Amino acid sequence: MAGALESNGNRCESTYSEIYSNSSYSRVGLDVLNEQRQDGKLCDCILEAEGELFHVHKTLFAAVSPYFVAMFRHDVRKNADARINLNDIDAAALKAIIDYIYTGEITITVGTVQTLLSASDLLQIDWVKNQCGLFLKRRVKSTNCFGIWRIADEITFLNISLQLKMIITDDNLYVKGEDIAYHGLLKWVKHDPESRRFHLYELMSQIHLPRVRPRLLKNHIFRESVFKNDQKSKQLLTKALSDSSFSFYEGYYSSSPRYGTPHVLFAGGMYGNKQLFPCKLRNIFFDEELTIRPMKEHRNHLSVASLSGFVYCTGGVNGSLLLRSAEYYDPIVNEWNLVAPMKDSHHSHGSCVFNNHIYVIGGYMNSTVEKYNPKTDKWYSCPNTPYQYSNGNRAAVIENSIYSLGDYESTTLNNRFDPREGRWQKLSGAPYLWHCTEMASYGQSLYCIGGAVDSRQCTRYDMRSDRWETLSSMTSARCGHSVVIYKNKIYVFGGNSYPCYDERYYIRINEWKRFGIESIDRQYGGAALTYTNLDNMKNFLCLS
Repeated sequence: MAGALESNGNRCESTYSEIYSNSSYSRVGLDVLNEQRQDGKLCDCILEAEGELFHVHKTLFAAVSPYFVAMFRHDVRKNADARINLNDIDAAALKAIIDYIYTGEITITVGTVQTLLSASDLLQIDWVKNQCGLFLKRRVKSTNCFGIWRIADEITFLNISLQLKMIITDDNLYVKGEDIAYHGLLKWVKHDPESRRFHLYELMSQIHLPRVRPRLLKNHIFRESVFKNDQKSKQLLTKALSDSSFSFYEGYYSSSPRYGTPHVLFAGGMYGNKQLFPCKLRNIFFDEELTIRPMKEHRNHLSVASLSGFVYCTGGVNGSLLLRSAEYYDPIVNEWNLVAPMKDSHHSHGSCVFNNHIYVIGGYMNSTVEKYNPKTDKWYSCPNTPYQYSNGNRAAVIENSIYSLGDYESTTLNNRFDPREGRWQKLSGAPYLWHCTEMASYGQSLYCIGGAVDSRQCTRYDMRSDRWETLSSMTSARCGHSVVIYKNKIYVFGGNSYPCYDERYYIRINEWKRFGIESIDRQYGGAALTYTNLDNMKNFLCLS
């Protein structure tokens, strides 16, 4: 009995009451609605994303999201079949959020957090959005902080709490250049200038300012608002610009990022008669290797060059197709991205970097020259080489000139191009026939290595005296190999001669030495030096 009853004539009145609550009532109700949704019964709205249809209950969605309240009040009046097209939302993310609305549970992974964060922000599902933020926050470290910050910035989520000083001072900070760390600090301050401005000088002193582009620093001294009343921070910029060793820093740091160790990226090529699809990163000091994303197009007889932390692959051959396409690898997100196609197809050609442009020169039966500007994503024609190459050529930069060596009618051409004047000049030809020879520049010299004719040869061209010199021969014969240079050593990988081992040339003592267990199984591919940390990258690849 719920309570005692008192007699009042012919009436019975209760003296008190009790409230009973069914703790599973809401859960049972949601379970029933979820079954209806899954069966497509008694639903009064259809959400569409990327061609997928989801049957839902309007009242439930309006209860959890102001976004759907506004949508159902206005948009549905225009749609007789109550179908709402959500064009800007990933279908998998929408399905996960719908499951959450009906069940109260959601699974977040490193592969889904970005799309879930974006979708929950747009749909105003705050609890899911906050969980995504916490998921990212728990995984913030110096190897991925700016990648996570970039995700947060895309949806105005800059109030994520980063231990910024610890991050900026970390010498293993994983950024393409110091400009990004500098811009990241300024953006953090500007997000809440009143409370964060007093941290500016302390944090600015941790940025490696000599690695930041001089023009950027000059503009910011006078124009950047955060420095307007901060003379101490301005003095840091002025000191970096007036430092007597600044010219040294500018040249040295352009090729020495603060993070990681030197690795060689191998792209394209062949093994025997089979085309190689995987791309690899290999530690230049140890036999440590990581397979990374494959290129958008399969290529052999391509050319590779590094610029601003990216590795650019141009042209080549894919089966019988001569390629005009080009693409670059971004090690921060482990992705290849196509850029605008070249004006002409090139293979067995040379490429190099000058003044922040990629120059592509000649190739098999080719004399055309073009340059690529990454800022405009456009190719521009340059003056052709003096003669058309027969089997191909390679290119390298010394000071303000581009050198291109290749063969023409059984002779070796040595040409110098001045990009500032747009003129080619013929120089002394090599004392051997050029065919599949690789080339690298160091100091005032070009080093020409291996090839189809004399596959163990190594010769040096001194641009000051316009003379050639024969150096020590490699320990292994090579053709179709790859060459990179790091500090005062030249590293040689692969080729089509067996057996052979990777080896390096010590420039100062004119000596070749083998290293590693055996050579990489790759020929007629491309290789370029890049900086990364394989352990960090293995951890970060899961966020790509």
